Amino acid sequence: MNSLFITFLHGLMFIVPLYFTPGPNNLLAIALGKQNGYKKNIPFILGIWAGILIIYAFLLFLGEGIFDLVPGIQLYVIMVGALYMLYLAWKTILLGTQQFKEKKIKKFKVGFWEAASLQWVNPKGIVAQVTIIALFQQPSLIANLILFVALSSFVFASVSFWIIFGKSVAPILQKSKKSNFIFHLILGSILAALSIYFIITSATKLLHLYS
Repeated sequence: MNSLFITFLHGLMFIVPLYFTPGPNNLLAIALGKQNGYKKNIPFILGIWAGILIIYAFLLFLGEGIFDLVPGIQLYVIMVGALYMLYLAWKTILLGTQQFKEKKIKKFKVGFWEAASLQWVNPKGIVAQVTIIALFQQPSLIANLILFVALSSFVFASVSFWIIFGKSVAPILQKSKKSNFIFHLILGSILAALSIYFIITSATKLLHLYS
């Protein structure tokens, strides 16, 4: 148990910066927090957590065999996810242009199942899960589950932080159409930049794989 606790502390040093730094989940959390507040986004937080746990279990039990069966499949998954992130980036930027159109604005929501599904096409998340398994995998199934459930619980803290941040800046941005647009433009642009980076790096690796 002591060794598991030490591994947990090591994993914490890896996973906390990973969860709190900008990525698809956190960028969306800012936009959703600004739009809907905290309580209405609880299904979004739970969906992220559930999706991460399911992917971890999938990779732990079946991932290695599937990756051997279809070379480069993880790269294809990352590329599909990056394209979906690009779509979300556009939606985020578009939200900045619609915010001041009274009654015409459509609420930007990402529910439980959408958030859980997003984790399957989240390049940053998939790479993180594979890395965690490679670095911290335990000899027993129970130890693996305990470790990752404990580590993944920090997703609540990270996503909640960014949702609250988004909610806190909302009153300021609502007063200025220009500031509101710039805010969403920055969020969407960062998300788009991450998407393009994942697409280029994945395509490059696939070219090398099949050349």
